[in-house]
Amino acid sequence: MNINDTAPQVSATSACLLDIVTDALEAKDRFPCQRPVLGLPGNLDNCDVAGFYLEQRPGGWGANITFDNLPPGAPQTLGTPDASPFPSKRLAFIAGAALLCKILTGSEDLPFFVTADKLLVAGHGTGGYSGVFAMMRPLPWAP
Repeated sequence: MNINDTAPQVSATSACLLDIVTDALEAKDRFPCQRPVLGLPGNLDNCDVAGFYLEQRPGGWGANITFDNLPPGAPQTLGTPDASPFPSKRLAFIAGAALLCKILTGSEDLPFFVTADKLLVAGHGTGGYSGVFAMMRPLPWAP
């Protein structure tokens, strides 16, 4: 896990990636929920998740989650390890999404399936949907 005390510039992509995961969690009726206490450093358990973004690192890709409303001096970012970058954006996104799910819900279980060309959320009678439903989104890391 990578913890950083410098706030990166959060782009529109960051909000989009965050929305992709939180929308899927809502559709599966797993979010909003009571925030789990995971024992994160710098009081990160009690602050607001502000963004989720991918970044190119030496040797591959990483994923970071940013936070708002932190006390002075607290880390601003939590992410995948810098020393072990992922070889693709796809793998970095999946690892970052699992970390985000853990922070928001206490479980790393992803609320979607990753297919060759899209993210798929499927369920039955969850998140305000009646009957069987499926939601699809294009892959957020594809050009």
